[in-house]
Amino acid sequence: MTETGDDRQRAIDKFQRNRVTMFNWLLAYIPTDTELTSVKGQNHFEKVRVPTRRAQELVSAIFDVVGDLAWEAEQKELMSESVVEYVYYAMKVCAENGTCAVAGMKIFYSLCYRCEPGQQMILR
Repeated sequence: MTETGDDRQRAIDKFQRNRVTMFNWLLAYIPTDTELTSVKGQNHFEKVRVPTRRAQELVSAIFDVVGDLAWEAEQKELMSESVVEYVYYAMKVCAENGTCAVAGMKIFYSLCYRCEPGQQMILR
């Protein structure tokens, strides 16, 4: 990097933000299948969208990487600003997958631990 002072910090922040943006995009568009489920006590079926098996594995892998990045102290604030809503959305979509739920909670813990902006983003 050739930048110095404030320009250097802005360049570093931009690099870090771009690093997690690709993960955010993947978490925002989780492929799903449509399944028919019966409603107990009624004679009709409802369509339910569930994430594909491959999508759940991808979300789990992304959560592992984001969780590792979230432990780096200098990135906590930036990450808490840019990934919390995507992690939360992916956890809702993959709610039936315990591995994704546990990995998502670990990310939230990592972002809350000694990081006031992270605590505020998660508690919103």
